[in-house]
Amino acid sequence: MRQSRKNPYFVAIKLLCRMRRDRKGMVIKNADTYTRSVVLQTRTLVLRPGESTPVTSDEVMDPKLRDLLQTRDLAIVRPLSEAEEVAIRKSLGVPPPVRGRTRTRR
Repeated sequence: MRQSRKNPYFVAIKLLCRMRRDRKGMVIKNADTYTRSVVLQTRTLVLRPGESTPVTSDEVMDPKLRDLLQTRDLAIVRPLSEAEEVAIRKSLGVPPPVRGRTRTRR
């Protein structure tokens, strides 16, 4: 079934696909039985077995962390609240992320 460009659902889906997702930081946990060291672009995390630590939304996009999450060596515990995200960024000296759409129309 071909979708018509005049269909309101098609238009809504197209608009949603253009919107940028606001990423959140998260609390991650070492799911292995040995100490795991993760070298990120901003810092190095050393996690003992079962230990949890918060990471910022920028660190979540780091390829090394994403690989460890994919292979389930690290587990996601929960997303960070806005207050926790601000506190982590302040302690690391990282500026806040740009929220919403950042592209301009041509």
